[in-house]
Amino acid sequence: TLVGGAGNDVLHGGGDKDALMGSTGNDNITGGYGADEVIGGEGNDTILGGNGPDTIIAGQGEDFIVGGPGVDEISAGADDDKIYTANRNTTESDNSKDIVYCGEGNDEVWMNTSMDEDEVSKDCEILHEG
Repeated sequence: TLVGGAGNDVLHGGGDKDALMGSTGNDNITGGYGADEVIGGEGNDTILGGNGPDTIIAGQGEDFIVGGPGVDEISAGADDDKIYTANRNTTESDNSKDIVYCGEGNDEVWMNTSMDEDEVSKDCEILHEG
């Protein structure tokens, strides 16, 4: 388990299941391999799930989230978040069935081509496929 402090933190998970929690500040959090649980906390965070099935909870702030390969469950926070269900720099789907819950803000979601609309909450304002 890694817990950030009051400033801008950099947290990296390892090869196994990790619990990573940012606090206040603009944190950079990477899950790594394994089934990770990542909580962003307050601030404009960058969260990369990494390989494996991850649970990501964004928290308050305008967050940038990339689920990565694996079946991920992503919950956006109350502000305007940008969410990529797969690796951002690839056009290939990882064929996982991710689940995305958008928050109160104007969230943008870039979905895998393998996702069904039922797997993205109706609260998401802007959806992109591919």
